[in-house]
Amino acid sequence: MKYAIFDKKGLPKAFYSPDVHSNIPDNAIEITDEQWREFINNQGRRAWDFKTKQVIDITNKVWDNKNKQWRDKTEQEIISEKKTQLLNQLNSYTTSYILQHYPDIKQKSDLADKEFYTTLLINKLSLTADEIANKVYNASANILSGISTLQDEVEKLSKDKDGNEITFDWNGQTVSTKLPWEQLIKVGVRTGWVQLVKQKYYEIKRQIEDMSSLKELEKFNLGDIEFPEFPKF
Repeated sequence: MKYAIFDKKGLPKAFYSPDVHSNIPDNAIEITDEQWREFINNQGRRAWDFKTKQVIDITNKVWDNKNKQWRDKTEQEIISEKKTQLLNQLNSYTTSYILQHYPDIKQKSDLADKEFYTTLLINKLSLTADEIANKVYNASANILSGISTLQDEVEKLSKDKDGNEITFDWNGQTVSTKLPWEQLIKVGVRTGWVQLVKQKYYEIKRQIEDMSSLKELEKFNLGDIEFPEFPKF
């Protein structure tokens, strides 16, 4: 035997056992051990019916404030709830996919590299930040779309219109621009990949939002999503 205190909806707020508690509140309701286990094993999915003095399953029910009782959810309410559940799962799944391949620490490292090499090229080649950003964007887009390779894009950016390698002075040594461009393009490709994954996320999100039946929603499987593969260099 146990005792319980319920709110106005019949949801348990506290449990008491005569074997453990010496002072049990006067408003506590006596319940059986079996009923107590039903609440413990199904938290948030069971409520107390004050009329029948029984535990009821509220998994597919909603509280009716007007009539002060639990009622069955309408089909539209179940669909809306399922959509919200799937959208939350999709958001978590997408975030996990990105961080699995492109951890937060690597993203921060890339931002630092981007700032360093952009500043270097601005100072050594007299390029503006916008000019560098546009060159890196175009190169990254070409690589992500399969038009060219990292090596091809680095070669293009590190040579002048006559095909001569562009260099600059670094502590008295002549240094090629290949390394700065390569690092910037790699960062651009990785951040571009993130945007492609997010595009896929929004595409799937719209599909879920457009679903109109419970059958469609239950058929949906996150494991069937084909996100873009992470670029490997």
